Amino acid sequence: MLHADTETYHVSRADAHSCVFTTGSGDEKANELGRLHSEWVTRRIAAHVEAEPDLSVKGIVASMRTNGVTITSKVARLAKAQALQETGLDAASGFRKLRAYFAAVKCVDAEAVTSIDTKPGVATEEDANPWDVFGFAFLAFGACVHAARSAMFVSVDGTHLTHGGVLFVAVVLDPMQKVVPIAYALGQTEDTASWTSFLVQLKELLPEGFTLMSDRDKGLMSAVKTVLPTTLHLICVNHVVRNVSKSFGKGTQHHVWKLAHASSHESYAKILAIVSKENDDLACYLDKLRDCMSDAYLVGGC
Repeated sequence: MLHADTETYHVSRADAHSCVFTTGSGDEKANELGRLHSEWVTRRIAAHVEAEPDLSVKGIVASMRTNGVTITSKVARLAKAQALQETGLDAASGFRKLRAYFAAVKCVDAEAVTSIDTKPGVATEEDANPWDVFGFAFLAFGACVHAARSAMFVSVDGTHLTHGGVLFVAVVLDPMQKVVPIAYALGQTEDTASWTSFLVQLKELLPEGFTLMSDRDKGLMSAVKTVLPTTLHLICVNHVVRNVSKSFGKGTQHHVWKLAHASSHESYAKILAIVSKENDDLACYLDKLRDCMSDAYLVGGC
């Protein structure tokens, strides 16, 4: 018996047949029917994805199963990607709106600093997917620009976005010791080129002699050497603690903090000797970071 609604049919009973997915688990290669099936799933989940863009692939599979439909993870991924595109929530659609957003910002905030760079040697934005053209976008609101002019301590970091791209952020401490964001940027990847673009524009907002703090991302470390070769560059001890805990065990974090807070070369050497007796590899790893982590050696930075 078939029960029809506006767009689908529900089969209440059918004999064995072979015109559906190959049964099994995992992400099996979709056949022609599988691709058609993903289009059907897209129609069923579009409203859900629009309301909840972070809906996971597992969540889609589970939701469809609740409704009596079994799909593979690959079909769910294809359906979600199509649903995001159709609802304007995919990365390409978002980047397409950047120029309009930046223009609107400048209309109400004349002192804001905005810029969008496109990749060299590619088609114009009218002829190509914006994701393929987009290079880097930088934004600092006018109030942030004023805060940056007197900032002597700046921290930067990057985080990967759910639907593609990387968000770069710079924050400072104001006179009340409150964290204030001063600049944002969007890039496709967290690499040397993106960090270089960010630091070049950030440098223009900051006073001479500021101190920079960050994690030890390879692209960032390389960009700092090029753009800010004389800037005191420190590393975030919390990041070091996490790395040490992951590589050397959770019982080793206290060594990091003791070395970081050492007040003299002598006290640093005594603490390092204790660490070396316990774990020589850990001692060697931490000693390489002393110039940009320990209070006793914070002169030249990384």
